[in-house]
Amino acid sequence: MGKNPASKAFLFAMVISIVLPFIPILKWGLLPFDLLNTHLHEMFHAFAALATGGQVDHIEVYKSAEGVTLTRGGISSIILMAGYLGASLFGAIMVIGSRNEKYSKFWLRFLAVLVLVSSTIWVRGDALGWMIGFAWPILILFGSFRLKGQALVVAAQFLAVQQCLNSIKSLRDLVILSNSTVVTDAQMLANITHIPAMVWAIMWLAVSLFGIGVAMVKINKIPVKTEPEAVTGQLPG
Repeated sequence: MGKNPASKAFLFAMVISIVLPFIPILKWGLLPFDLLNTHLHEMFHAFAALATGGQVDHIEVYKSAEGVTLTRGGISSIILMAGYLGASLFGAIMVIGSRNEKYSKFWLRFLAVLVLVSSTIWVRGDALGWMIGFAWPILILFGSFRLKGQALVVAAQFLAVQQCLNSIKSLRDLVILSNSTVVTDAQMLANITHIPAMVWAIMWLAVSLFGIGVAMVKINKIPVKTEPEAVTGQLPG
C-alpha cells in the first residue's frame, strides 16, 4: 500500500524545510515564516489573556522576528505558557488537519483569518513586522483559492511544518537563554512560580516535540483511498 497524499505532502514539506536553511541564497527567504511564527506566538498570548479574563493592549512584532504582547489582568502563568505551546501545537494540529484538499483549504483560510484579525486589532511594531501581519493572510487566502489538489495539500503542510520547526527552534533558543539574564517567558514564569526557567523551557520543548511526534504518526496512518477494481468476466451465451 502506498503512502497517502497527505503523508507524501508532509514528507516533501519536511525535507524542503530542513534543506532550505543550508542553502545560503535561499535561507533568507525563510524570514517571513519566522515572522509568521512570531505573530502566532504573540496571538496565543493575547487569546490566553482574554480567555482568563484579562485585556490585550497591543502586540508588537519586529523585523528581527521578536515580539511582545502587552496585557492587563488575566492569569499571568497561563498567558506566559500560551505563546510557545499554542504556536507549536497549532502547527501540529494543522499537520493532522490538512489531510486532503478540502481540509487543507479550511486550515489555510482559518490560519489567514486568525492572523488577519490579530493584526487588525492588536499588532503594532516596526513597518516590516506590521506589513507581514497583513501580507501573509492575503497570500494564504489567494493560495487557498488558486491552488488545487495535491498542490493545495503541500502548501498547507509546508506552512504547518514551518510552524512546527520554527517553534522547536524558538524553544531550543529559549532553553539556551534560560541561564542568562535575558528576560523571557520562561524567566517571567519562574519569577511567579519559583520553578527555574530552564525547567519550564524544557517542559515546553518536550510538550511541543510530543505534539509534533503525534502529528507525524497520525498523518502517516491516514488510509489510502483506492479505486474499486473493475469486475471482468464473460457473459454466458
